[in-house]
Amino acid sequence: MMIRVAAVAVAVALNLASAGSAQSPRVRYQADARIDVAAGTIEVAATLHLPAHAAARDTIHLLLNRGLTIRELSGKGVGSHHAAPFDLVPSWNRIAIGLDEPVAPGTTRTVQIRYGGRLDLPPNGSNGVLPNRVELGLDSQWFPTPARLDHELEGELRVRLPQGWQVVASGGTVRPDGNDQVIRTEVPQIDVAFFATTELRQAKGKRFTVFYNRAADRTVAATLDAVESCVAYLDARFGSRNPFPGGQVVIADRPGTGYARKNYIVLSDAGLDSTRSLHNFACHEISHYWTSLTAAMTADYWLSETMAEYAAAMYLRERESQAAFDGRRAIWEEGGRSAGPVWTPAMTERQSSQVAYRRGPLLLARLEDRIGPEQFGRFLDGYLVQGIHTTAPLLDHLAAVAGEEQAAWFRAELARDPRS
Repeated sequence: MMIRVAAVAVAVALNLASAGSAQSPRVRYQADARIDVAAGTIEVAATLHLPAHAAARDTIHLLLNRGLTIRELSGKGVGSHHAAPFDLVPSWNRIAIGLDEPVAPGTTRTVQIRYGGRLDLPPNGSNGVLPNRVELGLDSQWFPTPARLDHELEGELRVRLPQGWQVVASGGTVRPDGNDQVIRTEVPQIDVAFFATTELRQAKGKRFTVFYNRAADRTVAATLDAVESCVAYLDARFGSRNPFPGGQVVIADRPGTGYARKNYIVLSDAGLDSTRSLHNFACHEISHYWTSLTAAMTADYWLSETMAEYAAAMYLRERESQAAFDGRRAIWEEGGRSAGPVWTPAMTERQSSQVAYRRGPLLLARLEDRIGPEQFGRFLDGYLVQGIHTTAPLLDHLAAVAGEEQAAWFRAELARDPRS
């Protein structure tokens, strides 16, 4: 699940994590959102049940779009709060909430927050509150989430939109309730993401439903073929412990980028004409169901995008040919030359997108060449099936699978800077 934030050159993780979700701290929420599509504003009241891991000592840090004003913030043991710009994304604020005492391990702290206003959004971005479309998620940071982006959310959101609007959401079900649409997250997500418009049509496959309004029939059919074909391959290969539960694809009537959350994919008008590009993009995003984006701001983030990129290329090799795989490898070779080191034990922060999307997959290809498909498959299973989602233990797993010499080689390649 590539998550793309237009204001930054990185895809901020809304991973698509599933295999690692059992290890990820959960934020539980109940929320109501009132959306004025004519005015382009939102008003939200939310209750967040935050685990101890979400607090740093006696402070909780949440991210929220800087265009939104906090009307009220309360809760037992909750004191004052202040907002400051979030360094990585200029349109987001980091909200620091003071606590009367640290949150004890194994407990939660409940915060009630009411806020609203007009979102501060970059031009031509994916998210927006428009007269004909509402598209919200992490790209706009419309819903408060822990600032480390290392949690998954589950809960219920009640949305009020104009009569006749239809909603598609990540992670769960949508049901009408009077004038509201109720979204229940059943597959935990890194954010609360949904798409709403009028005249939303759908095409059903075996495990995916494609939602669209103006897309051509051939585009819809090609999209459904891509996601169904890819998920059949990935689920057979990696779904033994965590089978794919079914998902939704939205073909948004807009330019710009696409993105995904586990079993929820949003495609734009652009980039749907090339069959190979469509299959590669769709398979990368579906792969994120088995990767963990909850390490989004850490040095281990490379694993999520690198593994998704490589799984998509494996699918192209299986579906089309070795030449299709080699085409992806050529892209990795070219882009990887300008990337820095992928990972060292001393790294604490995420590296560039060139590292995650180019240098990392190239090193996986070289590793597969060295150890062969059988041992390489067992290595991939450590991440995509068994849920080893950080680099150091995955290297230990590689040593167990292919030997200490191969693990030492791979560790050295991860640390090597190709620019020097």
